[in-house]
Amino acid sequence: MKSEPGPIHSDDPLRVLLVDDDPMARRRAARLLKKIGAAEVVGEAADAREAIAAVHKLNPDVVLLDIEMPGDDGFSVADALEANEAPYIIFLTAYDRYAVEAFQHKALDYVLKPAAPDRLAEALERARAQRDARKLLLWATGVQSAIGEGSAPGDPGSDYLTEIMVRVAMRDVLVQVNEIDWIEADSYYARLHVGAKEYLLREPLQALESRLHPERFVRVHRSAIVNIKRVREVRYERTGERVIVLSTGARVRVSRNRWRDFSLQLRDRTRVTPPHNPA
Repeated sequence: MKSEPGPIHSDDPLRVLLVDDDPMARRRAARLLKKIGAAEVVGEAADAREAIAAVHKLNPDVVLLDIEMPGDDGFSVADALEANEAPYIIFLTAYDRYAVEAFQHKALDYVLKPAAPDRLAEALERARAQRDARKLLLWATGVQSAIGEGSAPGDPGSDYLTEIMVRVAMRDVLVQVNEIDWIEADSYYARLHVGAKEYLLREPLQALESRLHPERFVRVHRSAIVNIKRVREVRYERTGERVIVLSTGARVRVSRNRWRDFSLQLRDRTRVTPPHNPA
């Protein structure tokens, strides 16, 4: 199989979409980006509707997004974008009162106007690291899929992730999938629990779930996936809730609508005698 070059090119400029109803504010942001360097403005929009259309047309890496605009606000733009393909949102606004709400709407960062060059540069560098990590994950997934095509039929590992690359400060760390105890939704990202360590993966839980082997990792809650080999106890609370206790001591709640599938899978794995197959 012909080897392909890796996908990471950190020197590639970030492709930025400017969204602000004030033309002067957009010009100031464009000048600031030019001063900072390593970013290029690929488009502008003056309201939410234009912004959403521009994202779909231009596929930017980053959206510098104002919050207060005529009609729909900046939050409506963030909410309209698909999490697994969305550009990174950096809110650039004159108001500090929206900061908490901004991070509930997929914000990567929140920068106050007038933006200091070093503060905006910090936000853009964070976006660059996220972009590169996303590219690497997609590339690794593609490579594993290509390898899987040549695997024997029924090979349980042929179509699923065996390693996940995560960014930790200024390092990329390879996490072995079979060492993950459980995975927790963290806003629009996924938090990997590996022993005493935690790693934040900049991808949504749903996207990651589709790349994990379903016989090894089970979705037990809308915000949690567990490695079934790490399950040590199932506790039944007086409230009627069911709580999984993992080998690390971590406790993970099982939602009512996922209990049946989880319990059946756990029972199949722990069955002493095989099910009877009538002739």
